[in-house]
Amino acid sequence: MARVRVHEDTWREFRHAIGPYTVAERLGELVEREVAERRRRRLHAGRLDADEVQQALDQAGALGRDLAAITIRLEALARVPTTPTECGAGDSQGLATRRPPPPVGSRGGERRASNDPSDWLA
Repeated sequence: MARVRVHEDTWREFRHAIGPYTVAERLGELVEREVAERRRRRLHAGRLDADEVQQALDQAGALGRDLAAITIRLEALARVPTTPTECGAGDSQGLATRRPPPPVGSRGGERRASNDPSDWLA
């Protein structure tokens, strides 16, 4: 168990701010963030041991897979038909006659990533 020393008004505001979460959940998040930040500082200072370096590599791999999944989803959203013509309305066979739009940020065969978040879901 942890004890926290803060003014009563501060504690009341904190409890209100965390909403439906428990103090234990928020404290857990704080501890995880602090440990991750400490590891980042140690990594950049070259002070991680072999096990910690392996953990960092594993985490980087997981983040890479997450980013790949996000990219696939965003590209799929960019190709979703949005007009009756794109959905095949008016086509005698009920099939769309237009090709889906190219992925966000692409021009012809060239792929360029957009840095504008509003383009990510367009």
